[in-house]
Amino acid sequence: MYTQGRRVPHALLVPLLELARTRRELHGPAAQVLGERGTWLAKQHPGWLPMLVSTNATPASTTWETGTTAERASFLSQLRSTAPVQARELLAAVLPQEPAKNQVHLLETLRTGLSANDMPLLEQYLASKNKDVRLVVRPLLAKVPGSRLLERVWQRAEPLIRLKTSLLTKKLVVELPDQPWEKTWLADGLEQHDSRFQGDRATLLGQMLSLIPPQRWTTHFRLTTPKLLDLAANTEWGALLISGWAEAAILHQDASWAAALLEWLYEKPRKLPPLQALGRLMAQLSPAQFTSLLLPLLAAAPNFSPEVRWLPVLLQGSAPWSETLTRRVVEVLLEALVRPEQLHRMHYAASQLFEHMAQVVPASQYVLCARSLEPLLHDVPYVHNSLSRLLSTLHFRQQLTEALTEPPGLD
Repeated sequence: MYTQGRRVPHALLVPLLELARTRRELHGPAAQVLGERGTWLAKQHPGWLPMLVSTNATPASTTWETGTTAERASFLSQLRSTAPVQARELLAAVLPQEPAKNQVHLLETLRTGLSANDMPLLEQYLASKNKDVRLVVRPLLAKVPGSRLLERVWQRAEPLIRLKTSLLTKKLVVELPDQPWEKTWLADGLEQHDSRFQGDRATLLGQMLSLIPPQRWTTHFRLTTPKLLDLAANTEWGALLISGWAEAAILHQDASWAAALLEWLYEKPRKLPPLQALGRLMAQLSPAQFTSLLLPLLAAAPNFSPEVRWLPVLLQGSAPWSETLTRRVVEVLLEALVRPEQLHRMHYAASQLFEHMAQVVPASQYVLCARSLEPLLHDVPYVHNSLSRLLSTLHFRQQLTEALTEPPGLD
């Protein structure tokens, strides 16, 4: 059944398929509005085929024998939803004969319905000669229930970070691995080089931290997340620890830990380098968590300027804005943009924010934005183009929503 009983017009099928091709979160919604012609069209292009995994169509068994790599990967993903044992057996039989680039695509299908039963197959490829294969397998093994990989990494990492407690103070003592990387480290998912971390031995510790669920450390030390982060920041390796835990929160989709880390990071200025994972960390937050993070920052610095600490956070977030957050941001912008003597400093940052709002403000908040911001189209020409695009986009999406929720016509 199509969403609201509708399908995309034929002329828009190719633009829709191309838009959704690289955005996994759009695969399911797009598949539901393709119709028969769109479904046929998606099967003709290997880049469009994966979005059909979200449909209820039964995969054709001949696809596994005669299909392209993308078609076979799509077949496996669908089969894992209904017959995971059969899918795993097919995959295990064919992988040794496949080139590495095909192994990457086929192993990725194990994301669907990942379970402890997949562990033996994945472990066979953890130390593959091909790095792309290893990088697909490692996060899957880190997330599988009862992961043996995680236990091995924990045994390596736990002695390197110790909590030293005295009568009045607590202190983290951090050591780097005393042995340099060698090929045997691959069996524990640890690469010689990782672009997320710098330094030979620091890279090894950073990778360990990035694989272990961050909640395990707070439980191990019996500390709250903010207290653990405070202690980490006071060590020589504070930036490394925090970056590693941020990567782990992203890998394990721990929204609570991500929210606590971000709240700690922005509650006051920190003498830490910028967090490379900021955008991906922000993506873990729910709209409610995102609002809870931003409102205190806005309250602490309610004057808009390119230098305010909350602006990069706001621009990195991808969660739909709550009405409360939108209203507060609009109020801050209005107060700033009615002061002409400051426009030369802030018009570029304001335009950036308007462009971002067009992506994250829900269509239901069009009236809220239009009533407050439309006068600026005439009064503040510096932001006319970006503000016009924001209001036009919200208005179009509002009209589209209303059209899609209308009862279908009789014909």
